Amino acid sequence: MFEKTKPSPRCAIPGGPSPPETFSYYGPLNFFTYNVGLHNEHHDFPAIPWTRLPKLREIASEFYERLPQHTSWTYVFYQFIFDSDVSLWSRVKREKEEKSGRKVEAAWTKDEIEGTDEVALKRS
Repeated sequence: MFEKTKPSPRCAIPGGPSPPETFSYYGPLNFFTYNVGLHNEHHDFPAIPWTRLPKLREIASEFYERLPQHTSWTYVFYQFIFDSDVSLWSRVKREKEEKSGRKVEAAWTKDEIEGTDEVALKRS
């Protein structure tokens, strides 16, 4: 998803958190697009199945409510087509960190994925 943003005050803090690079969309079109609009949630937890992303957002809503978000996919398409500053090459580029390179892997059991894990059931 593309979006032109103003520099975040967080950018001014050396070593502070980076501004978000992706935006989510929480409208009704997610029903038809396999929750593709839950973009930040997906990037934070890539191993969570698309069917469980709405529950993730519900559980961790305090982390996502303040992030910038798209309110209209129509406007995103309009901006992509007509705004010369937005294109396929519009993205945030960061300096490569030497310590990066970690791989995200899911370590769930079949019971946890299917929702039959006794510990998981007791938590919910």
